[in-house]
Amino acid sequence: MADGGKPEVFPTEIAAQKAVTKHLLAYMNGDYQRWGETLSTARCEAEALFPTQYHKGRPVTIERRGVKA
Repeated sequence: MADGGKPEVFPTEIAAQKAVTKHLLAYMNGDYQRWGETLSTARCEAEALFPTQYHKGRPVTIERRGVKA
């Protein structure tokens, strides 16, 4: 949507396809929403209940990052 909640009109089909691709990739690579709360928040809280993960004797740090459109 453009400013003011009006539909955005693209000059060419290619420009429209680029916008769709950009927003779909941001959605797929971003944080999923659950009733106003991100799922990564709930997952991090759940993972905090378990001990540190180890791989070949070394602790593994898990980091969550989000992507904005």
